[in-house]
Amino acid sequence: MPFSFEVKDTDLLGRVGVLRVGGRTLETPCLLPVVHPVDQAVPIDELRAMGFRGLMTNSYIVWSRRRDESLRRGIHEMLGFDGVLMTDSGGYQVLEYGDLDVGYRDVASFQVEIGSDLAVTLDRPTGYPQSRRAAEESVEYSLKNAIATLREYGHEGTVWTGPVQGGLYGDLVSRSAASLWKSS
Repeated sequence: MPFSFEVKDTDLLGRVGVLRVGGRTLETPCLLPVVHPVDQAVPIDELRAMGFRGLMTNSYIVWSRRRDESLRRGIHEMLGFDGVLMTDSGGYQVLEYGDLDVGYRDVASFQVEIGSDLAVTLDRPTGYPQSRRAAEESVEYSLKNAIATLREYGHEGTVWTGPVQGGLYGDLVSRSAASLWKSS
């Protein structure tokens, strides 16, 4: 999937630009409202009417509740949205429900198959509060999955983003971000 970002203007550390992914365009800066793939509080048509050209949804919820439909129709058609769609891996559900019993291959291949424009690699959020050891483990788990996903699915057309973990530990956040940058 072709991906580009064109900077149109800058001011101090900010920038205005155009993100192009999969034939879709999104002007930045922008907000991506998060929509629940089963129970949408605000209908997609209303979000589009408000000016939103990009949305985010949770691939784990889609996988667990609307898998067959999303594989058959694709995420854009299923949600009825032709703008940029980003899917989160569902890693946050670990904090809510415990182990999800899915691996990075399950999550990555599903996001590719449903046609996500932008997708998040499987992570384990650090959460709050966490011990330093738990934060280190979340960074390592998330980085391992991000690197493996990029290696195995980076050529599939989906544009991947890796979540930065580390919680309250600035050095871990820095290490997480730097490692993701190096692996991209």
